[in-house]
Amino acid sequence: MERWILMNFEITSGVKTEALKVVAYGPEGVGKSSFAAQFPDPLFIDTEESTTHMNVNRLPNPTSFTMLMEELVFVIQNKPCATLIVDTADWAQTLAEKQVLAENSWKSIESPGYGAGYVAVREKWTKFLDKLSDVREQGINVVLTAHSEIKKFEDPTDLGAYDRYELKLSKRSNGHIAGVTKEWADMVLFLNYDVTVVKREGMGNKYAAQGGQRKIYTEHSPQYDAKNRFGLAPSLPLDYSSIAHVVPNLNQDNTPQQQVQTEPVTQPAQQTVAPTQAESAPDPFASQAIQKTPEQIAAVNEQVDTAFGIQHHQALPKELTDLMNANDVSDDEIRGVMGVRGHFPINTPFENIANSTPEYFTGGLASNWDGVMEVVHQIRANPQVLIDLFVKVNDANPSETVSNMDIRVGG
Repeated sequence: MERWILMNFEITSGVKTEALKVVAYGPEGVGKSSFAAQFPDPLFIDTEESTTHMNVNRLPNPTSFTMLMEELVFVIQNKPCATLIVDTADWAQTLAEKQVLAENSWKSIESPGYGAGYVAVREKWTKFLDKLSDVREQGINVVLTAHSEIKKFEDPTDLGAYDRYELKLSKRSNGHIAGVTKEWADMVLFLNYDVTVVKREGMGNKYAAQGGQRKIYTEHSPQYDAKNRFGLAPSLPLDYSSIAHVVPNLNQDNTPQQQVQTEPVTQPAQQTVAPTQAESAPDPFASQAIQKTPEQIAAVNEQVDTAFGIQHHQALPKELTDLMNANDVSDDEIRGVMGVRGHFPINTPFENIANSTPEYFTGGLASNWDGVMEVVHQIRANPQVLIDLFVKVNDANPSETVSNMDIRVGG
């Protein structure tokens, strides 16, 4: 005889106010980053350094997928903003792919065959989206920007073949990152130029494209993907004020971002064709631009690192040293990790490893950072393990060698 356990569940009603998950994508230069910067109290994770000309708050550029995920954990724990922006999703996907290659020692994502590489990347990406959902649970809006790409679409209906704008993310059937990302989002906004076609006077049947006003497209079309759950008009001016009424600011302790207002562009009421990119359209955010060369940016970064005492052996790659800086891990502690784990003798020069096994630092350490930190904590709690390792390599004075190492406090 079956027995049923009666459970009590609370029934609620009414509209729930929650932070939003937004995907905003479009062609290069349309103003994706500038649009995202108008959300309440934004904080950027700039994966491609596209905000260097903008006066915004940003976390360090992630140089590995592990670092990207750690920055999400930082946001969850500290709630430093009302909106988190990952700019862009396609570059974040590249970080996931690089990590998969490093973890498996594959030369390309096709190396394992049977689509296994794409499946592994999708698993990474799903964890990334899950972590972004955790950010949203803290009352923080999440905005993913992405580039678009044009694909030829063969429609089985009478429409035939036509060009279509799509997210520039993987669409492999066994690793469909674009699909899961669109499902994850509350809003998918396509940003592009609205171009009108005007007949030239005295030129017979010749026409010219005019206008180029930036637009937000909010509903699905055969020519692009878009969706919203708020009854927005299908086409809106590309300005945050167009959607501000549906975007909550649940982190009221943060100072709201001042919105940038732009003047609307008046266009002739002519036949409208599918949105296409028009490079000649004026950029309403151009006045904010601060031009810096890559050399100047690198010099500033080097000065900051020097000021904070962040200097590492030149053989250690940036993907690893960025994680070391974020977690206050020294070069000597990395040396200890490779010895404790038995990867290399503890006195092996870093440059020898870089020359013989260059993938070790990224694939063996950066891609397995949680394991690295476990060993680092063990070393800090019991430096004696390092003395034993130096005894094994016949060091002249193991105790003195370890006492001179940079082993940080805490474990």
